[in-house]
Amino acid sequence: LASQLSSLSAGSASGRHSACASLRARARQWPPRAPMAAAGDVLALSPQETSKWCVSLALCGVRGRVLRELQDQILRQHIDGATFDRMLRTNALQDLAIEELNPRLALAIRRSWTT
Repeated sequence: LASQLSSLSAGSASGRHSACASLRARARQWPPRAPMAAAGDVLALSPQETSKWCVSLALCGVRGRVLRELQDQILRQHIDGATFDRMLRTNALQDLAIEELNPRLALAIRRSWTT
């Protein structure tokens, strides 16, 4: 990074353009993300592990009572990773009868699950 910054001030116009593009690309990758789990990994989650995964949904707006009710339903109905995946793909999350789980939150959950 330091060498790229120094090349910005000392280098030619094309060198500056290249260094700027590289810095922009690195900025788009911030914050660093954990490697994605393979599809088979999430499908093999137990109901307990699927419920624990739901904690990550706080980052996309699923918090408080909605999050607790989702976790409770997953455990109560023994929803494993494969079942949860199927529910997300068929837009069946609202069948869990969680009052505040609206289509916008269901979409956010589906996007979080697949990325």
